[in-house]
Amino acid sequence: MAQLALDTLVQYAKQQDPLAREELIARHQTLIVKTVAAICRRHVDWHNDDEISIGLMAFNEAIDTYDPSRGVEFIPYARMVIRHRLLDHFRREARNNQHLSLDHNSEEMYSVEAKQAWDNYLEVEEARDRAEMVAEFAGALAAYGITLDDLVQVSPKHRDTKASLITVARAMVAEPNLLVFLDRYRQLPLKELEEMTGMSRKVLERGRKYIIALVLILSRKEFSPMREFLHWAVVGEAGK
Repeated sequence: MAQLALDTLVQYAKQQDPLAREELIARHQTLIVKTVAAICRRHVDWHNDDEISIGLMAFNEAIDTYDPSRGVEFIPYARMVIRHRLLDHFRREARNNQHLSLDHNSEEMYSVEAKQAWDNYLEVEEARDRAEMVAEFAGALAAYGITLDDLVQVSPKHRDTKASLITVARAMVAEPNLLVFLDRYRQLPLKELEEMTGMSRKVLERGRKYIIALVLILSRKEFSPMREFLHWAVVGEAGK
């Protein structure tokens, strides 16, 4: 296959072109190996390590879910997906009390010190993931002229208002045509939302930035870890 631009190759691969997918993997084999090795903190072999298989599946997932319109380049997005999938794998292994080793050269069960070291490492990786996710979220918001500081300013103070705006966002997410409208025009479909939710145009316009942020969180897979916060925000207010 002739040398194609990265984004073009990704689009071909997303369209189920097996040659394009093979070319992407061949070009980025070193990237996959280095990313997996950095997370495992050891040398990994392309042909013999289970973690490579997880990294490869994650790379394929990154191809299938990549959207250049979100303002994130493919390579950092692929690294993020690989990191997430490997960390998910290690957490499952730890929960199942399986025999893990930081250097994978020993079959001994975790010592207290090793387990603490591993827990600390996961905390660092999770913090890095959160920072990357927040940066990506900020980039997604910027496409709509919204900043993180804006969200702090417009976040509803009252629990009922928050719950109402979450309901509006969920209604939007349930209607693909409304998501297409938002993505195309960078505006809320106010008329449709009025009819669907019974909310006044004034309330919808006042909550525009907050609603758009909620829709991004609820509709995009990469922001799914932030969804738990929506429930906490409403429940937390109820407990005050």
